Amino acid sequence: MDIDTENSRHRIVMGEIEALRIKRQQKLVDQPQPSLKRFTQQELNDEAFPSYKNLLVGRTRRIPTRQTIINIAEYLECTSEERNDLLLAAGFLPIQTELYGRSLERALEWAQQTMRSIPFPAMVVTHTQDIKGLNEPFHQLFEIPLDRSYDGLMNRVDLHFNSGFPIRSRSTFDKASFKQWEEHIINGIQAF
Repeated sequence: MDIDTENSRHRIVMGEIEALRIKRQQKLVDQPQPSLKRFTQQELNDEAFPSYKNLLVGRTRRIPTRQTIINIAEYLECTSEERNDLLLAAGFLPIQTELYGRSLERALEWAQQTMRSIPFPAMVVTHTQDIKGLNEPFHQLFEIPLDRSYDGLMNRVDLHFNSGFPIRSRSTFDKASFKQWEEHIINGIQAF
């Protein structure tokens, strides 16, 4: 990630955190907080993220880890939508198990953008196991046809068991690997 992109993401994440913090502070004017939180920058630094002030003043530009973003969201008593917006701003996947509507569209757009930018084989799969995109290295490695007729009509089970796709033979190299691949698929189907 280049410096400009990193600085831009830093500003976006800090803007999101500060907007939520100020929103919570303003809410205290109307009704006192039962846990006596004041939602100050110092309190956020003390309670949720010990390096928050360094991040705030720019001594560090490193985006907090996913777990730290979740801790900050918990401290700020975020709704699941606010927490997911904060995670997306920091470049992480949201936590919802079932996305729908505009949230699903935003998450898929972000995932597809990320998938297109990486040089490794990748696909975007929803919580219902539907495949919503394959990148070029994935198409090349597994010889998936590039025609768009498969869009939206394939899920992971179809991909692995469709006899028209050579993914099974390309993803295993010997009998032990093939056996392990089969077990993995069966476990995945059972878990789903």
